[in-house]
Amino acid sequence: MADDDQRSAPRYAIDAPVKGSVDSEPFEGRLKDVSATGAAVVGMGDVGYDNFQFVSLHMEGIGNFSGQIQRKIPDGFALQFSEEDEEEKRKLEEAARAAMGSRPIYG
Repeated sequence: MADDDQRSAPRYAIDAPVKGSVDSEPFEGRLKDVSATGAAVVGMGDVGYDNFQFVSLHMEGIGNFSGQIQRKIPDGFALQFSEEDEEEKRKLEEAARAAMGSRPIYG
């Protein structure tokens, strides 16, 4: 990743199942990476999506999150979380750190 990457939170690689919906259209996919501010979700099959659509996610053992699609990525989308409970965000980042051995992939 380029040195000029100015993310607001470290991002951690993770490969974990996720369930959710894009504007009430259900899907199952995988988390590619996460941070306290967002996530990359891939592998949703034929679920259609566009930028700025509302997404709700359930991450087993971590919690429920929601946000908006910020951009499409290969085989998925980048999600920016809505302002939510800081405790939930902390749990998400801890789970990501544990999965990565505490090494951010960038940020």
